[in-house]
Amino acid sequence: MEKKYTTLFRESYDRCLKKTGFLDNFYDRFFNVSPVVKEMFRKTNFESQKKMLHNSLIMIMYAANNKMEGKLHLERIAQNHKHLSIHAEHYDLWLNCLVDSVKKYDPLFSEETEKAWRHTMAFGISVMKEY
Repeated sequence: MEKKYTTLFRESYDRCLKKTGFLDNFYDRFFNVSPVVKEMFRKTNFESQKKMLHNSLIMIMYAANNKMEGKLHLERIAQNHKHLSIHAEHYDLWLNCLVDSVKKYDPLFSEETEKAWRHTMAFGISVMKEY
């Protein structure tokens, strides 16, 4: 993957995190996109979930940059997701909700920013879909 995409992704993600509520906004969007998704998270501790998501986004970026720790993290997460009845279409919904939240929280959002998020996350999503 082109390093420029992961660099743009990281810069955008940092801007999103500077505003309170980015990950909450994402989860609100994600739960409202499908009753099935909302049900999957019914018993979830969201403080832990948000920390896990934050870590996973960084690890996806690492994996996209060919770093072993990122690749190992993705494989562990993919194994966990395999047992949770998560289907390929859920990842597409997840990404669209994530990008919609980025649009709201990144003041410098552009087509190039969206491309960076989609390219970087596609790397991780492809690993998830393989399992």
